[in-house]
Amino acid sequence: MNLEFDSEKDLIENLNRGNLQAFQIVVEQFYDILYVYALGLVNERAVAEDIVQEVFLRLWSKKGKLFIETSLKSFLYRSIHNEFVDYYRKKKKEIDFLDRISLETVHTFIQLEDQDLVKKLEKVNIAIELLPKKCREVFLLSKRDGLTNQEISQYLNVSKKTVEGHISKAFKVIRKGLKKTNLLLLFIRPF
Repeated sequence: MNLEFDSEKDLIENLNRGNLQAFQIVVEQFYDILYVYALGLVNERAVAEDIVQEVFLRLWSKKGKLFIETSLKSFLYRSIHNEFVDYYRKKKKEIDFLDRISLETVHTFIQLEDQDLVKKLEKVNIAIELLPKKCREVFLLSKRDGLTNQEISQYLNVSKKTVEGHISKAFKVIRKGLKKTNLLLLFIRPF
């Protein structure tokens, strides 16, 4: 304790009166131990410094209204803890807000993509419906039902070359019909 203040009670009274020297003594005496305590709570140097500074700013701003029942040290430790809790709550709200914004953005993007994909799939279905009957049948057996060219040739009692010809023709017609949509036919497995 500084010689100018006889006791902690005297120091607190002077602090309450707005005595700048009393405030400076409190900062000099408690800054380091409060910083170490705050650092133990948050494990980030800059945040620990901010917490300690905020506690001292609040202490100074409450001059004239300070009511300390315990020791000044206990009061300051409790203040650090409360500031940490406030920091944690604010941080959690920020993270929750960012998570919510991120989810909303992703959801909107997916909806737009889904709508775009639905339109493109509608165009693919229209192009498939416009194929000649036998060509459409072979194409659907291959791409929708997943049959191999050999299985289709046996099922329809046609040569494997005929099946390959129908599938090639179907791809050409569909590509031509979808040229403007720039659609990648990823769902169609190679034959």
